[in-house]
Amino acid sequence: LIYVQEISPAPAVEAAMASKFVSLSDPLSVGDAIEARFGGGPDFHSGKVAAVNGDGTYAIDYSDGDKEPAVKRLRIRRADDIRPETLVQGMRCEARHGGGMQCFDGVISQANSDGTFDVDYDDGDREQGVPAELIYVQEISPAPAVEAAMASKFVSLSDPLSVGDAIEARFGGGPDFHSGKVAAVNGDGTY
Repeated sequence: LIYVQEISPAPAVEAAMASKFVSLSDPLSVGDAIEARFGGGPDFHSGKVAAVNGDGTYAIDYSDGDKEPAVKRLRIRRADDIRPETLVQGMRCEARHGGGMQCFDGVISQANSDGTFDVDYDDGDREQGVPAELIYVQEISPAPAVEAAMASKFVSLSDPLSVGDAIEARFGGGPDFHSGKVAAVNGDGTY
């Protein structure tokens, strides 16, 4: 068994991750190799950015010869982009309303305990209990700010403890945590 230092989320990590969701990933440039959901369908197809449109969409030339003149950024990913492991409240999305084939723009308004999500659509409609497989979000690449913030958090392992802090510790290195208080701060980094 391996035990690792437990940490509390660093504000810098949370802020960097939140800003990544708001910006919907880095902008694309003409010539970028991408994959896009042709026609808003569920499958990604390889291609290249042919033009950056003034309205925030992109013209895409697909590898199979198909073309689309105005693809939303939400439907495009780079080769190294990944779907976020967790969908969270406030994420911009497209969802297949009522389980249909057509996608509508919206925002995840709630993550439910049963693994479904509530979506507030841009047209004013709302839907509850939408399965994750019917929701499309911007795929993301690891943000340098997130990586840097996480690395700095792991280097220091945690904020220093002080005498009297309420803690949980594994007595004698055993597997179970027990409640207690810091009685002393030792010079060698132990407590």
